[in-house]
Amino acid sequence: MRLSESKAKLVWKYFYELSAQPRESKHEEKALEWLKEWAKDNNLECSQDSTGNILIEVAASDGFESAPSICLQAHVDMVCEKTPQSSHNFRTDPLKLREVDGWLMATDTTLGADDGIGVALALAAATDSECSHPKLELLFTVDEETGLTGANGIESDFFKSRKLINLDSEDDYLIIGCAGGQECELALDIEPQPIGDAYRAFEITVSGLKGGHSGTDINSNRANAIKLLAKTLHILDGHGVEFLLSSINGGSARNAIPRDANAVILMKETFADAAQKVVQELSVTFENEFASSDKDIKLEFASKDSSGLKAVSGRDYQKIIETLLAIPHGPTQFCKDFTGVVQTSNNLATIRTDIESNIVQICTLQRSCDMKELDKISNLVASIGELVGARVDISGRYPSWQPSKESALLKKCKEVYRDLHGKDAQVVIIHAGLECGLIGDKFEGIDMISFGPIIHDAHSPQEKLNIKSVEDNWQFLKKLLESLR
Repeated sequence: MRLSESKAKLVWKYFYELSAQPRESKHEEKALEWLKEWAKDNNLECSQDSTGNILIEVAASDGFESAPSICLQAHVDMVCEKTPQSSHNFRTDPLKLREVDGWLMATDTTLGADDGIGVALALAAATDSECSHPKLELLFTVDEETGLTGANGIESDFFKSRKLINLDSEDDYLIIGCAGGQECELALDIEPQPIGDAYRAFEITVSGLKGGHSGTDINSNRANAIKLLAKTLHILDGHGVEFLLSSINGGSARNAIPRDANAVILMKETFADAAQKVVQELSVTFENEFASSDKDIKLEFASKDSSGLKAVSGRDYQKIIETLLAIPHGPTQFCKDFTGVVQTSNNLATIRTDIESNIVQICTLQRSCDMKELDKISNLVASIGELVGARVDISGRYPSWQPSKESALLKKCKEVYRDLHGKDAQVVIIHAGLECGLIGDKFEGIDMISFGPIIHDAHSPQEKLNIKSVEDNWQFLKKLLESLR
């Protein structure tokens, strides 16, 4: 389906308008102001809490005055990833949208359909004259992607509804539960040392990986750039190539699988040819190993200016590499009650070398539907850090959303879906973290469901939104609201 053929025109109108507003996590000010202006233009009451969340109240349609109110909830912020060649500034520039074979994408950046399309669906439900509904509370949260800050800060009396529809899903199913999560950061102290004139600098780069969402894509066997880089350095060392490490950096966000990583190494000229040969051989190995998941993978070795560079001590280098090799990446357990669904995982997310502060910082993100198992995987990562003398910080904990198959809202959703599509809806729990976990923890007894259109490769510049599924979701949302009389 092309955009010109879609009947969800109001949804697309709002999505395009929102895409013109910069909304990087923790920097959503312009998008929030746009929402306030939208509420004012539509004569709707709008309020904002101390965390920055927005609530817009919409009166019930005729005949729905006695029905309980419904909260439509989505987050305003987006993950800001771009290709290496992109000059896009997420703090100032509007997204450049393009249509490709039935999908909507952005040019060289994330699209922000996660969760801009949820915002657009809620706004359309509030203003489409053909959409009948109970009183609506449109809840737009901030900073979901970097810690669920908005949901965590919602005040107890900010909204009144006890039925909530979360519009932050990425496939054609009804979500009734999600994983909880937390971060474990390791800080390794290093002792940089000057290098002699005999050393030349070289850069080893891993690039072209697909990356993706560290929850929904963690089971896709996609390569982790940091892991591949650590493996490359380890194999170089094992082949008798003598070198010193100057810096190692990779990844861009705690909730994205790392797509790029690079290390600057220092060696004498006599080892350069051997190092290049090893890297070339590994490049072929990696291309074959990840041909189905990361077809554009690149492992490159290039000369670099060595002016002003320092080296990490041999002892500290060993600590860094051993830590990166030891930290698990990917699923560690699967759910017993939901076939194929990851229960517990770890994402080796970022590494940064700060020579001036003499620190290498490693960030990981753990997820689990079982909070006890979440603690186990976090403690495992922490133990690895403690074994090499790293300072460990576990933070950003948020709860899982436990499924309730007795949900009245779920029952109604299944009825509407069956009437609309002639088949049963797929009901799932997901490994990603949703704000429903925090909201359910704060508002005991609230009945929640989550759904949304099909999004592929979220949290990466390949992110794309299926045009037909947006129309399908729009029709489903309208029919659902109309059934809640």
